[in-house]
Amino acid sequence: MTLPDVILVAFNPKAGAADRAELLDCLRRRLEELRFEVHMVDDLTELKSLAAQFQATGRLRLVVSAGGDGTLAAVAERTAPDTSLAVFPLGTENLMAKWIGATTVVDQFVAAVNANRTVLIDAALANGRLALITIGIGFDAEVVRMVHTRRTGHITKWSYAWPILCTIWRYNFPQFRITIQNWFEVALPKKTVTLKDNAVADASRSRSWTAPWVFIANLPLYAGGLSIVPHAQPADGLLDVACFSGVGRIRGLFYALCIALRRHTKCRDYSAFLARRITIESSEVTGYQVDGDYGGQLPVEIEILPARIKLLRFNRQDVSLNS
Repeated sequence: MTLPDVILVAFNPKAGAADRAELLDCLRRRLEELRFEVHMVDDLTELKSLAAQFQATGRLRLVVSAGGDGTLAAVAERTAPDTSLAVFPLGTENLMAKWIGATTVVDQFVAAVNANRTVLIDAALANGRLALITIGIGFDAEVVRMVHTRRTGHITKWSYAWPILCTIWRYNFPQFRITIQNWFEVALPKKTVTLKDNAVADASRSRSWTAPWVFIANLPLYAGGLSIVPHAQPADGLLDVACFSGVGRIRGLFYALCIALRRHTKCRDYSAFLARRITIESSEVTGYQVDGDYGGQLPVEIEILPARIKLLRFNRQDVSLNS
């Protein structure tokens, strides 16, 4: 039996802080030395067409997402759910790469391709857009909107400095109407298997309330080395939700400080939930961010897609999910 031999390398010329053409060329040459047919693709429409073509003929081995977290989500949206994806981290934060143990050391990356071990993780669908890491509504979404409005080239961590300062000064932390279907509150700091099983069994439980800052996470990681939703598990078949309920700018800035100090889960206004579907609305013009990219304006409807993403697994002992 002939194994699939085609690898598509999808890259975003704007991802990361510098030109990585030499690194990508090295990756291509090493894969071709192993007799893979490699296609370098920088157009998402072309990627979708090529992936479908080679998938239909049984030749598609892997699609490599060479970029940041946003590039990975864009690649996943344009490939079938059973497509093996690999992260070649060339972005700014590379949160999924950090979690999965992905590397830009070409020899190590190629070794993982040869081993061909994969892991299934969930994804979320936000107004039809795929999210693999986090969806933020509130302060962080406004920062992301400003970053992308001002963007003229590569984004670095310094690209966020001025938008953060402006948002701290101007943002008024409006209230959002949140409706969660089939929810269960998380007993911090860890959720239990019982909560997960009950949430799957009881689809009738719902709750509505207001809050000025909401996070939906698939990974426990966040930008800057923070962990806003530390209970998040990427393969539990549920949305991992956290919010702050206090009202007003002073309270909002206090939350931001607590997040920076990694003390936010101890705030009395912090709560965490599991859910399958969530709707967030606002009477004010407010946006949301998806995996660090601006997603659009509220309202947003978010649902879980269990085991939607098939990722190449690297040599990490702490990624204890089904292979």
